[in-house]
Amino acid sequence: MPGSSKLSACNCLIERQQVSGELSIGAGPFPFEISVGHAVARLITLYPKLQVRIDKDSPPAIVNRVLSGDIDIGVADIRHCEDFARLTVELLPEHAVACCCRRGHPLAGRRALSLADLLNFPIVGTIMPPALGTILSPGHLAGRVNEDTKNFHPAITVDSLSAARNIALGCDALLPITPGCIAPELESGDLVILDFSVPWMRNQYGFISRKDRTHSPAAIEFMARMREAEEEAIELENRLFATYSSYSDTCGGHASLAS
Repeated sequence: MPGSSKLSACNCLIERQQVSGELSIGAGPFPFEISVGHAVARLITLYPKLQVRIDKDSPPAIVNRVLSGDIDIGVADIRHCEDFARLTVELLPEHAVACCCRRGHPLAGRRALSLADLLNFPIVGTIMPPALGTILSPGHLAGRVNEDTKNFHPAITVDSLSAARNIALGCDALLPITPGCIAPELESGDLVILDFSVPWMRNQYGFISRKDRTHSPAAIEFMARMREAEEEAIELENRLFATYSSYSDTCGGHASLAS
């Protein structure tokens, strides 16, 4: 009956407004920029009494903080996970990462670039997992492999994508990034997407939590809102690729040099 439906909706709203507690989230640089903020905004709309802490950190640090219990749930590159016996991992949709540069860069406008062409320039970005280090290590200007962790450290290693963007705008460093993070710069032409795309350029981040830790209702709701935000981000990225690059990622998954 119409009356009972309204009453049910009202009770649901009251129940949501009465939910309280704390939720701590650790986010790697890419999910921090792409979807975590949008998901938390929706979460607080549903649960206005919640207290939420969001810490941005490198993916290896996020994994360690999940294991130590310092944060409830992490959202970071799962390729940095090793202790799967103690971790639960859920992969979110993969994002295509474009290799970008400033408008006046020597590579801007060149067609059919090779990896060797790119590795002649420094990379600015976040720590990358060992699998990418093996591919990128021949480029001495691009960065170096950490001998202890085997992670790849770009020549300019920074956990802030905003800072990485500003650095790329001011020098010849190459910026591996999802187009959604630089939409205004693509629209203005200040940053351009290089003509380079390979299958391994995939961003593989997801939810990371301890197996012995049960998700709270707030964590479950946050994860649901993240999935929504991720779907919207993928749609935006596909549109930007189609508009500003000579190739377009239409496979539903997405590309990356980054974490």
